[in-house]
Amino acid sequence: GLTARPGDRVVVRVPADWLILRWEGSDHPLAGDAANVWPAVAVSDPGRQIDVPVPARAGTSIATYTLWVRTVDGRVVGSLSVLVRIRVAG
Repeated sequence: GLTARPGDRVVVRVPADWLILRWEGSDHPLAGDAANVWPAVAVSDPGRQIDVPVPARAGTSIATYTLWVRTVDGRVVGSLSVLVRIRVAG
């Protein structure tokens, strides 16, 4: 897991021979109800990383990022999901 402060950002990066075409994400507290959802975002200029804020609430959350990717040469397309446990010191 990661430890962060309010206002910090999370960077999710793919290897140099891959590009991110679209992504979506969410986070929810480890205990309790509530969630933040980022709807799918088509990347206008495909790149190797996304940069998103850490959860706005203090405490521990699980953040999920789903990326739709392709190789630079366009031969392979796929998706991957990344789950990160983030503790935001309040």
